[in-house]
Amino acid sequence: MSFEEALDAWITSPRYSVAHIDAFCVNPRCRSLNDPVPVTAETEYGTTTWEPDGCPDCGAPLEEEPRPDLEEDDG
Repeated sequence: MSFEEALDAWITSPRYSVAHIDAFCVNPRCRSLNDPVPVTAETEYGTTTWEPDGCPDCGAPLEEEPRPDLEEDDG
């Protein structure tokens, strides 16, 4: 395979992957604070999208790591 053919194959080949990860809501007012949320992360051509892309309870953005500095307000 020539360089041009290899380059063409690399450019046109779908660069797609799927991963199942846990993400975390870090909204201090959410009842699911720091609880793991199962997320499907799809990456294509360097762009990653999450489904769901927000907390199912409050809609706040999710993060890859929990925030131990945020604690539930039991009061």
